[in-house]
Amino acid sequence: MHGSPLIDRSVLDELLEDGGLEHGIVTIFVTTTHSRLRELAEAADRGDAERIARVAHSLKGACATFGALRLATAASRLSGPTGGDLVLRARTLQGPLAEMLAATELALASATADFAHR
Repeated sequence: MHGSPLIDRSVLDELLEDGGLEHGIVTIFVTTTHSRLRELAEAADRGDAERIARVAHSLKGACATFGALRLATAASRLSGPTGGDLVLRARTLQGPLAEMLAATELALASATADFAHR
């Protein structure tokens, strides 16, 4: 996971070119992703593997849409078959996902600023 870039600038640039900068879509994505990570943590705490899988699937799709490559890859590890192993993986990935989101947020902010100054 650490070898891949945090974001795919070409995917993000395409979204921003389509008016995303004016609509604050990056901010919405980051806010929603924070909420999804909280949902994952709550589901892991309750041992709710089905909810983990649903939230992870949604997270994976949103991350792919925004070019958040590492987050999408990590979320894909939680969108597989449900069961006790999935709950354990969700618990194990909580910290790394939060760190990855923080780094991704910085990368997105930098890319958005670069785009705005073109």
